[in-house]
Parts: sequence; structure tokens; C-alpha cells
Amino acid sequence: MLFVEWLQRISVTENRDGKFVSTRETIAVERKVIISWSDGQQILETTASPGQEQELALGLLATMGMLVPAEAVHVNQLDYITTVDIEQMRIYDQRRKAAPPLVIEMAEIEQGCLHLHELQVLRKKTGCAHGALIMEAGTERRLFAEDIRRQNALLKTIGLSKVYGCDPRQCIIFFTGRLTSETVTMAAHAMVPMMVSLAVATDAGIRIAQDADMTLIGSAGRWIYNIGAARIVP
Repeated sequence: MLFVEWLQRISVTENRDGKFVSTRETIAVERKVIISWSDGQQILETTASPGQEQELALGLLATMGMLVPAEAVHVNQLDYITTVDIEQMRIYDQRRKAAPPLVIEMAEIEQGCLHLHELQVLRKKTGCAHGALIMEAGTERRLFAEDIRRQNALLKTIGLSKVYGCDPRQCIIFFTGRLTSETVTMAAHAMVPMMVSLAVATDAGIRIAQDADMTLIGSAGRWIYNIGAARIVP
């Protein structure tokens, strides 16, 4: 869902074949977000598209190996700054009992990439956003987030999966950003066994996937960089 505050209409001067023309343009909105523990210790300061700050915090903690219930995350809006306070006494470990390995058909991967592209409303309107989609195998859950920062889009989507109680080991992340050491590490720490990007991977991203036994796919299914615990069938 696209919130109105994600977008802003402004007056601009457009260069049309050498002629300057006054017109209106839609741009993305950017806000500062500060995530802290309840004692005031700061965890993260970033800029993000407005909305889903609670999911951003939940996703960040999941990539740190920690879970908190959604009600322990408190969001406060102060003008152009959003603060998120997390109750420290509500943290618990996210490890679970063993789960069967994820098996996915290549056609489902291709469909997920198309679905991710279709959902990118903010990017289509402004050209200034990344998106991430989590699909949980065996369910109808398709959870999507979009943000001006690719890391935040990824964290928000991971946070959404926590809100809906998804089992991360049965999930696939579809992502618009590059598969770098940072983004692949986030998915690995969140215990997601497969990550698919519309973009490409870096050498460090591939090494991390290999170390984490993660299946890593780029270019919307064209390049299979690593086959890990999650299996692909034709």
C-alpha cells in the first residue's frame, strides 16, 4: 500500500529539447528515523520512506539474532524525525526447532520476480525506491515493502514476516538491490535460506551465501550463484 506521505508534488523546471518549461513532478519523501533501546542507547540512525518504522526495527533486530513482540516497539513521530523505542526486557532468541529444507520450482522464482516488479509503486512514480518481497512456501503470504534505501526495504520486509509469524526457514526474499555482503548478511542472519535479486551479486555477497549455506540467485533467475540448503527444481 502506498501512503500519501511517501510522495510530494513540487514545482520544477524541465528541459524539453533545450527549452525550459515550468511543470510539476512527483518526488519521494525522506525522513530521519532513530531506533533506540528503551534506556536511550541508540541502535540505528537512518533515513527512510515514511511508514513501517515498527517493521524496520523488528527486521533490524531479527538480523541481529533477536526477536521482540510487535507491541514492545513504540513509534513516535516528531516533525521530520521518527523515533522508535524498544523494550529491552521483551527480547528473546529467534532460534527454532529443525525445519524441513525449502524446495522451490524455478517457475515460482520467476513469478516472484515479476510480482516484485509489479508491486513497486513508489519506484514507478518517482524512480527513487527499492523493494523487497518475502514469500513463505506452502502459504499465501506475500509481504512487500518499499523504501528509498535498499537496506531499509529489506529490513522492513523481514520485520513484516515477524509480524505475521512466518517461519524464516521456509521463506524466500525477492529483492531489487544488489546482492552485496551487507544485504546477503542481513538475510542470512534472519535465517532466510534463499535470496533472489533482480540485480547481480558481488564476490563478497557470494562468499557469505556459501558460508551460510544460502541459495543465492541474481538477474531475476538468470544467474544461480550458489545452491545451499534451499533446493531448486526445474
